[in-house]
Amino acid sequence: MIFKNYISPVLTTCLLSAGTLVFCGCSNENPLTDDSNFTDGIPTEIGISIETLRSDPMTAGESTGDGHTADPAGNNEKINSWWIAFVDKNGTVAGVVNRSSELTAAVELESFKCIIPSGTYNIYAFANINEATLKSETGIEFKKGAKVSVNSVEAAQWKNSLNNWDATQPIPMSGFLKGVKVKNSIEESFTIEVVRMVAKMEFQFENAGDEDVTVQSVSIDPVTSNGVSLFPRGESGIAYSHLGLSAFSPLTNATYANQTFTLSSGNTVGAGKKLNKSFFMQESLSDRANDGAFTIGLKVSHAHKNEVNGQNEVSDYEQHNITRDILSYINRNDWIVIPVRISRYDVNVEALFYPPIGGYPAMTSSTDPEGAQIFTFGTPGDFEIAATVTDKQTGMHLAPIYYTIAISNVTGTDIFSKQPTLTSTSASLPNEVTGTLNEKEGKASLEFTVKVYDRPHYETGAMNTDSYTRKIYIIRN
Repeated sequence: MIFKNYISPVLTTCLLSAGTLVFCGCSNENPLTDDSNFTDGIPTEIGISIETLRSDPMTAGESTGDGHTADPAGNNEKINSWWIAFVDKNGTVAGVVNRSSELTAAVELESFKCIIPSGTYNIYAFANINEATLKSETGIEFKKGAKVSVNSVEAAQWKNSLNNWDATQPIPMSGFLKGVKVKNSIEESFTIEVVRMVAKMEFQFENAGDEDVTVQSVSIDPVTSNGVSLFPRGESGIAYSHLGLSAFSPLTNATYANQTFTLSSGNTVGAGKKLNKSFFMQESLSDRANDGAFTIGLKVSHAHKNEVNGQNEVSDYEQHNITRDILSYINRNDWIVIPVRISRYDVNVEALFYPPIGGYPAMTSSTDPEGAQIFTFGTPGDFEIAATVTDKQTGMHLAPIYYTIAISNVTGTDIFSKQPTLTSTSASLPNEVTGTLNEKEGKASLEFTVKVYDRPHYETGAMNTDSYTRKIYIIRN
């Protein structure tokens, strides 16, 4: 999740007895490569550094991130405790190294030295996870001198969900080095990176209105709802290479659902003010037809004065929209920054379909989460798509004379026999996008831009106070 690393000046020395390496024949399960250039079993001093894996802030929403490297928000995003298991080429646990009890500071990097027999090892590191918790959550246990199944270790799953991780507790981390050769002929040093097992979602709320707004909850959909793998996984097994570049490899039994984060205090944003809140969630995938976007839900309470009786009131409102820049996947250890501009109005998009007689099914949209803005049509026919603007303070629709609609960036035009066009209706109704689907199957998209004005938009001096853009997906199958 980021972060500048520094080297701790503390040096810890520990000893793994050479007697723990009793080779009992080579295991066929994920064997490590032999190397005849050095002799196994000779006590050798090595230096190891354990550090948190860096990542860069990524922004989803109206603006882009500045790409800066930032420090963790607190000690619980750092390494508070750690231990490392050495597994030899026969699958025997050669030893387990624990952080000295005298070291209590939260760090981003810590170095130590220890003596181990020369040989070839898989090394597994854990931070902010004790051995008892590892066993209860994964069934994995490292006991010096005992055999372990390397395949089972690397395929291990964390049993319970880590979504909405309690930020007052250190974040669990895991890491590994495979095929490390400890030779007795040279001074050895290694660095093992541990990866936070959750992504950090930072919401940057900005109140663009003239009254206080209280954020009751935010939600993200879809989010992995069952446990995740113990280690980061790429296409070929446990790996780091995909982090920051491509999607992780999900578990075969992965399930996905809406994840809600509730704010119970310190969640009121004054007029013209800003508020940052962070949550932690598991790595997740989205394969939705809206380019793999994630749906962000927002439940807010708007303070306002009743225009009739002058009394102060509060109105609750729930709205949804999709991310623009964060698409398809969120990896563990990602730091996702989502700017949320809270205004007085909300734009809702609805569709109507007029298929030919006998056309079936007409249209489906309810199977997609609210806010995904996907409309699926099962036959050729005419359609209408309209946008309405809701005043969140009153719960009423804004009169069409107070806003305008425009469309742009139309793609997938080959599924239309009549291209989407903005059509005027009447002064009391908003303009609509109309078009006609043909027999060809495929996907199209277009962007709605709605501009709200402080008075009827056709009057001289009318000022545009708010603008909203919604991307719409039209699927013909």
